[in-house]
Amino acid sequence: NEARLQEIEQNIRENQPLTSEQLPLTALEKQYLQESTASNFRQGVTYLQNHYSHLRMVRGDGNCYYRAFLYSLVEQLLNHHHHQDPTAKAEGERICQW
Repeated sequence: NEARLQEIEQNIRENQPLTSEQLPLTALEKQYLQESTASNFRQGVTYLQNHYSHLRMVRGDGNCYYRAFLYSLVEQLLNHHHHQDPTAKAEGERICQW
């Protein structure tokens, strides 16, 4: 029923942020520790730990892929590239003004 669906969607909007703060990759491991495929999953987490320092959870609402991609792109511009590239720095500052 439509009213119940709207209630659930409202609850999700109020209780799940669009993106989380930076989390250690161990948070991902803990989230799926009880899964039956835990050993294969742990191998994936180990791989991620060797290549990345943290993660951000993204609300799975149909736009999550785009949100995650764009959030990462802007974060990379602001945190890393602007120190070495004046053009990236100017673009990062322009984005921050929105």
